Amino acid sequence: MIPTRKMAFKIFIIAAAVVLVLSTEIPDSNAGSGRGNCPSGLVRECRQTCVSDSNCPSPKEKCCDNSCAGKSCFLTQGGPG
Repeated sequence: MIPTRKMAFKIFIIAAAVVLVLSTEIPDSNAGSGRGNCPSGLVRECRQTCVSDSNCPSPKEKCCDNSCAGKSCFLTQGGPG
C-alpha cells in the first residue's frame, strides 16, 4: 500500500494527539493523596484554613476552592501515601 498525503496527515494528527495526552500534567487535586515530589515520609497536602465554614468541604483542612495551589509537604498520618 502506498501512503498518501491524506494518510500521512492522519498519522501525524494521531501522533500529535498521543504526545499531547502523554505530556499533560495531572491536576493537583489528584495528587493530594500521593507523595508528589515530597521527601520520604512526607505527603503533599493542602492545609489551608477556609474563610467561610459554610463553603468548606469536610474535613476543614482543605482548600475551599479545591485548587490546593499552596500545597506543602506534611508528615504522613500513617497508611500508604
